[in-house]
This record gives sequence, structure tokens and C-alpha cells, in this order.
Amino acid sequence: RVDELNKKNMVHYTFFFNVFVFMQLFNEINARKLKKEEVNVFEGFSRNMLFVGILVGTAVVQILLTEIGGKAVRCTPLKLRYYIMAVVIGAGSLVVGFISKQIPESCLLYTSPSPRDRQKSRMPSSA
Repeated sequence: RVDELNKKNMVHYTFFFNVFVFMQLFNEINARKLKKEEVNVFEGFSRNMLFVGILVGTAVVQILLTEIGGKAVRCTPLKLRYYIMAVVIGAGSLVVGFISKQIPESCLLYTSPSPRDRQKSRMPSSA
């Protein structure tokens, strides 16, 4: 019974570890285009093969760690459906990135104006 619970916990932890890594991979894609008008984060994606290689390499290493890393990385092999779910959940960060670019700046809370904004409004500098 204890071994069965430990196995279930290991699958659970390994799955969430995978979700975390795949969310990070998709966030790296999001981080390529930060300007509000740059909606298509995949534009020019294939022009930077080093970036693509790093993404693919990270995914491959992640899968190898979980499949053959065993006790050394405290992971257990997962079924294909868990990998698919982890990738789908991770891809959700692309949706979050898209939605966050649609928020009007007027809705964002600023704690203090940037130097550029101070110059535009000719506010006195608080230096």
C-alpha cells in the first residue's frame, strides 16, 4: 500500500515538474516579442535556429530526465497522455501572453511614472 501511494505521488510530482518546465519553454517563446503590437510570437521563429535548438534540447533533456533519471532526479516515467497534458497546459502561457498584450495601458496600475512618462508630462523630477 505504501509503495502504491509513493508511486502515485511520484507520478503526480513528475507531472507537475513537467508542466512547470513546459510552461517555461512556452514563456521563452512569449518573451521573444514583448511589444504590445507584436502579437504573433512565432513570427521569424525559424530564423533563429540556436533558439529553436535550445527549446528542443530542453524538451528532450526534460523527457530523458523524467524517463531515465529515476531516483537521481526524483522522477518516474510518465505515460504519453501526461506529456501531452503537460504540453497543452504549458501552451496556456501563450494564451496568457496574448491576453496580457490586449490590456489597455490605462487599466494598468503604475506605482510611479517612468522617466519617459515624466518627460512627456513635464512633471518635476523627484531626484
